[in-house]
Amino acid sequence: PSDKYTGLVALALRVQRHRLVAMTVADFDFRLLAENWFQHAQRADTPAIVHALDSEAFDYLTARGVATHNGTDNLLAWSSTKLQRHIQRALAEKHMAAAALVASGLDVLMLDSTHVLVRSPIAYFSAPQLAAVDLLAPRGACNAQRQHAGCSVTWNSLFLRGSAPAPRRDRILRYMQAA
Repeated sequence: PSDKYTGLVALALRVQRHRLVAMTVADFDFRLLAENWFQHAQRADTPAIVHALDSEAFDYLTARGVATHNGTDNLLAWSSTKLQRHIQRALAEKHMAAAALVASGLDVLMLDSTHVLVRSPIAYFSAPQLAAVDLLAPRGACNAQRQHAGCSVTWNSLFLRGSAPAPRRDRILRYMQAA
């Protein structure tokens, strides 16, 4: 994460509670889903932000009161990489934006805009028994004895503990950047 995310970090720091923020990304095609996602997060009393991947989505969401950061330039920077498809660049940008929030010391609940929060996740992720958890990802069905590196990890939903001590946080960042 670099200074390209200072606006995103500033927005997240304004809305966070208990060092936690929920985040999704959206481009123009997903602006309505992101608006719905944000409204449900608000109803569930969850601090939430949208990282807009183009100016049109940013303008639309901002006009509707959604806490939104304009990540147009960040997404465009991926065009010079080997990632050919828009969805590949969008997913890479979502993960780097989440890593920037982790680097700032925030816990991040990164969700797809199709996920709908029905209650606040703050108490769950603040529970003492989860204090040692740095990264939490849901898994699909698989044979754990054959897949030692993980079982069908679902990367569109991640919890990342940026409030962990620096050595743990650095390990999370290295993992996110390598992934």
